[in-house]
Amino acid sequence: MFWLLMIPVGLVGAVIFDHLVAWIWPDKPYTPPPDSESILDRLNIEEKKRFAVNDEDQKIYEEAERLKKKAVQLFLPSKVWYLYEEIKNYPSWKTTYPDHVCNAVGEVSEFEETLHHRRIMFNCDGIQYEFCSDSKDRRRVHLTLNKVAKTVFKITMWDSDYDRICEWPVPKWELSEIDAYFDGDWVKSILKLSDTINWFNVELKKNEEEAARLKKLKGNFGSA
Repeated sequence: MFWLLMIPVGLVGAVIFDHLVAWIWPDKPYTPPPDSESILDRLNIEEKKRFAVNDEDQKIYEEAERLKKKAVQLFLPSKVWYLYEEIKNYPSWKTTYPDHVCNAVGEVSEFEETLHHRRIMFNCDGIQYEFCSDSKDRRRVHLTLNKVAKTVFKITMWDSDYDRICEWPVPKWELSEIDAYFDGDWVKSILKLSDTINWFNVELKKNEEEAARLKKLKGNFGSA
């Protein structure tokens, strides 16, 4: 019976305690944290301008995207990369495989600074060009094309098949990013040179295959 009498006493004590707490620490109305929009509304106009993209910055973004799109439409990244992959062999091919050197390319000279950096200079339409490659990251190659010591094109290529497992891996290079592009007359000259070397290689392969067939026929047919 005693514990039944204690129930009302406990209830009264709880009510008194609640009132005492409310008197000492009065409740404050809950205010949700302001979102980013309301924060910006409280900033002055000058501070808002710091977070906005002005017209000049927007024009820079748009021009960069326009030139990147134009480069892709011209197949400029792939053709410049093909040109580099061919020309980088010319200094050694001059003595070992002279028939594999396309005469459309002017004097080619190579300056290898380190293991991961290469500089190759060549002549196209009487103008001096230079390829500079950086391959410190084995997955990527940064290739820069300079015209008379000024950068006109720069791309990053990456090996999309880097994790393959084989004895003699051959990189599968694909375009990662167009880092710089300054449009000009050089584009037409470089595209023409790349296409010329490609045509030269196709004809060279045909001639070599034809020569191999003739040699085989000569060895298998004749007078006994």
